[in-house]
Amino acid sequence: MRTGFFSTDTQQDVVESLQTALEYSERVATDPGKWKWFVIALHSAAQGAMVLALERGNGLQALRTRSREQWLQAYEAKKELPEVYLNYFMELYEDVKTGAALPYVHSEKFQAQKHHDASMKKLNELRNKWIHFTPKTWSIEALWIARTSRPVLEVLSFLLTKSQAFFWHDPALADRARSLLESLSSKLDQIETIEAAS
Repeated sequence: MRTGFFSTDTQQDVVESLQTALEYSERVATDPGKWKWFVIALHSAAQGAMVLALERGNGLQALRTRSREQWLQAYEAKKELPEVYLNYFMELYEDVKTGAALPYVHSEKFQAQKHHDASMKKLNELRNKWIHFTPKTWSIEALWIARTSRPVLEVLSFLLTKSQAFFWHDPALADRARSLLESLSSKLDQIETIEAAS
């Protein structure tokens, strides 16, 4: 059956990324190679959640500084708007820890701890190594990936369910995100228990 065109947006993409991460987390026990796709999906969800927190109605805060400046200059001069580029993962993370992610008086800032910073950095590095896979043989501990993912889920949970930095356009989507986060957390608990015992 032909699909043709379909539409998506940042909120839907975040939820779909969480769904994909959960699906692959359920397959890693029998197919460890699926950790790659779990990491990529979790990274996608984290990046999307940070973009939502920084969106502020126009999306400019989620862009690289040069892109933001060029867009504003073109807009004010009533010229053709330039192509823009999303900011780098770790720079998005630095921004969500500041007032940049507080668009409303009731919005809450993420109070990051050292383990959050370390895990976000590790996730980004791990995703980049898998996306840009150089010629090599690589051994990775499954337990390490699971434990690295735990604080990332805490960042995601805060941004999507507690920050109040954006409004969900569909309450059902918000409920689905919350449910997926809970399921992922439970699955990581199960994986950690199995891997730590082996």
